[in-house]
Amino acid sequence: MNYQPPAAMTRSHLVLAMSLAVACFLTACKTTEPRGGVGIKPANMPDWAVTGQHPDYPTDRFLVAYGLARTRSDAAKQAEDGLERAMTSWPISEHAALFENTQFRDIVTGAAAWISVGELGESVRREEAGNGFENVALCAISRDTLRLWAASLLPDARKELGATAEPPVAGTVLNRLEVWGAYFLRAARVLAMQLMVEGTLDRAAFAKAEVAAGRLWELPGLMRISQAGNGSVAEIRGGVPGELSMFARFRDEVPAGVPITWRLAPNLRGQVSGDDVFSKVGDARCKVLAVSPSGDDGGQVFATLDLDRVLGRRTGIVLPVWYWSIVLPSTRNAELELAVIETVEGAAKGAEPLFVPELSKWAKMRGLHIRKPDDPDTGKHYHLKLAGNIEVRSFTENEQAVTYVTGQLDLIDTATGNVLYSYFPGIQRKGQPGQSEGGLALGAQQEAAGEAMLEFIGRLTAFLPSPEDAVRPQ
Repeated sequence: MNYQPPAAMTRSHLVLAMSLAVACFLTACKTTEPRGGVGIKPANMPDWAVTGQHPDYPTDRFLVAYGLARTRSDAAKQAEDGLERAMTSWPISEHAALFENTQFRDIVTGAAAWISVGELGESVRREEAGNGFENVALCAISRDTLRLWAASLLPDARKELGATAEPPVAGTVLNRLEVWGAYFLRAARVLAMQLMVEGTLDRAAFAKAEVAAGRLWELPGLMRISQAGNGSVAEIRGGVPGELSMFARFRDEVPAGVPITWRLAPNLRGQVSGDDVFSKVGDARCKVLAVSPSGDDGGQVFATLDLDRVLGRRTGIVLPVWYWSIVLPSTRNAELELAVIETVEGAAKGAEPLFVPELSKWAKMRGLHIRKPDDPDTGKHYHLKLAGNIEVRSFTENEQAVTYVTGQLDLIDTATGNVLYSYFPGIQRKGQPGQSEGGLALGAQQEAAGEAMLEFIGRLTAFLPSPEDAVRPQ
C-alpha cells in the first residue's frame, strides 16, 4: 500500500522546492561567466545621408557635395573634391553664353577645380554620418558667401596673373605642362571669380586662359609617337593577351617621367593596368586585364598626358588622346559549330532531333554564323563549339510509360580550349495511365530541348552580344 502525505504537507514541500530552485537559479546567474562575442549597436543614418538632400542646405542657395566611402577621411575627401568641382562649374555654366564659339569652350570640357576648399576657411560647412559600415560626408557653401570670398580673393589673383609673363613656347614636354598649366590656372581663377562677383567676363584673363589652353592642347600632336598592339583581339571572359605600347619623342628628346593615363573608351567596362609615366627610353606599356563586350565589333583603349597630375589640380582641359583599337566578342565577329548528338531509344526511336535545329534558327535570326566542320575559313575572330549529347530513353515499367532524358552539353572556346559553360540535362517523366511511350518520350524530348535552349541562348547572348543586347555604361 502506497503512502500518500497530507495535502498540506505536499503544498509545503512544493513551496520549498520552488524556493530552492529559484535560489539556485539566482546563484547561477551571479556566478556564470558572461557570454562571449562583440555587441553591435545599430546606428541609424540621418535622412540627408540617405536621400542626398540636406534640409539646411537647399540647392537654390548652396553648392553641396557628398562623399560615400568606408572610412571617414575618404568620404570627407570625396565631398571636398566634389565641392571644388561645383564651385568651378557653377559660374562657368551659369554664364555659358559668354563662351559660345570659343576655343576655350571646345578645350575646357572636363571636370575642373580652380578654387580650393582650403582657401575658404570656416565658410565651408561640413557634416558626417556613419553606421559602422559606411560613412557619408557633406561639404556645402552658400552662393552668397562664395561670392564674398571671391571678391576678397580676386584682387590678389589679378595681381598674381599680371605679374606672370606668358611662358615661352620652347621647353620639354614636362616643362611645358608645368608652366603653361600654371599660367592657365592663374587666368582661369580670375575668370571664374570675376563671373561670381560681377557676372561679367574679364577679357584679359579670358584671352590668357584661352591661349594657355591652346598651347597645352596642341602638345600631344607635336610629339612623335609609334604604337604597337593595334587590332589586338580580346578574349572571351578575359582581356587582351598581349601588351599595348607606345614609343614617344619630342623634338628628338625622350619625355621621360611625363605622367600618362590609360583608360578604356566610355562604351566599355573592364580593367587596364599601364605605366603611369614614360620610361627613360620613352616608352609606356599597358595591359588590358579584362574587358566586357559592348555589343560592338570593336572598342578602344585611350592614353593621354596627365596634365592634372602634373599640376596637382583639375584644370578641366581634355587633351587629345592616343588610341588603340581592339577587337571585341560580338555576334558578327563569331561563328558557332554545333556538334550535339540527340539520340532517342525505345518506342520513339528515330524521332527527329529538336535542339540543334531550333538553336540554328535562333542563331540565323541573330546573324550568328553556324559553321560546319568542312566549311572554309570565314575569317571570324571567335570560334565557339557546342558539343555533347542528349539521350532520350523510354520504356514501360509496371504498365506505366517512363522516360529519362540525360546528357552533357559544353560550350567551348576553340581558340583556348576553355569550357565556357556546361549544362547537364536531367529529366524523368512518368506517363499517365494509358499514355504511350512514344508520346511521353516526345514531350520529354521537347522539354529538354527547351530548357537547353534557354540555358545556352542566355550564355551566347552574354558572350557574343549584338548592339541590341548590350547594356551601355552610364
